[in-house]
Amino acid sequence: MPETSAPGDLWQVIIQSTLEGQHCENVLNFRTATPIDDFELRIIIALIQCFAAFVPHQPTGFTYNRVVWKKTGPVLGVEHITNWQGDGGGDATGNALPSFCSAVVSMRSNLGGRSHRGRIYIAGIPEDQVDQSIMRSGTDFLTALTQLCLCIATKFINIGDPPPVNTAVIGIYSRKLGGAIFPYQAIGFTPAVSLTPVVELGTTRSRKVGHGG
Repeated sequence: MPETSAPGDLWQVIIQSTLEGQHCENVLNFRTATPIDDFELRIIIALIQCFAAFVPHQPTGFTYNRVVWKKTGPVLGVEHITNWQGDGGGDATGNALPSFCSAVVSMRSNLGGRSHRGRIYIAGIPEDQVDQSIMRSGTDFLTALTQLCLCIATKFINIGDPPPVNTAVIGIYSRKLGGAIFPYQAIGFTPAVSLTPVVELGTTRSRKVGHGG
């Protein structure tokens, strides 16, 4: 039976992947904008399609595995798992940077302050497309990362006014404002207005071999 969603519901979506055996996760937050008749079909599969176009530009040692998702507010829902659609493995030749090196995507909102902006840290960067911790302009990977941001923004930021049915927005969830314990509070969520690649590499220490995350 499809999982439905009412306007204002909060959702946590975790994209799980591996880089040369090291477990990696990207945790994203969404808020339902209009009634959704099937959250998996309308949101999860749509999100996977964006990453499916991106993964061929990641190294062969990188693989997307599944998406784990659940409603986090106003009540806590059950956890769902959606396995990756098609081949989730990278196709770029050459070595990858270490698992703790990340491509950073800046997530901005219309509000100021640290609680209203966020970042997405993406693993699986081709080693030959980086110079001195900077992603080179015009490279295949940076171009693909820009297209990934555009795909997500088209589906989950630039939704129109009024938005159509079966729509959710991506955003920043602040545990400081909304609480760190499920269920999350609506005050902690701020819709994003832009996703922008940062050319400087980031570090995700939890992704060092033996740590996970």
